[in-house]
Amino acid sequence: MELAVVLTWVVAEGGAPVIAYVLMEKVAWLSKLAPEAKRYAAMALAAGVAILAFLGQVAMEYRPVPESARGWIEGLFYVGMAAIPAIMTQIIHGRLVLSKK
Repeated sequence: MELAVVLTWVVAEGGAPVIAYVLMEKVAWLSKLAPEAKRYAAMALAAGVAILAFLGQVAMEYRPVPESARGWIEGLFYVGMAAIPAIMTQIIHGRLVLSKK
């Protein structure tokens, strides 16, 4: 498998939440977080993993370098936000359903 394919999977095809899930279970201090904190940590971790992969794509020249500060901000924002929808459903579920139990 090529590095470009793996980075694309992480950035744009759902790989970041998968990696975040694995890290949440394998890293001792993350796995010991309270459920609500764990959900937010997973969201931040997925966004961070996706952003690191995006930076890897730019560094390896698989993706063009953004031309301005605005381009960097928009690119990083998009990648970070695109990584968290699956985790957001868990946060919403925890807030709306689990908090009533």
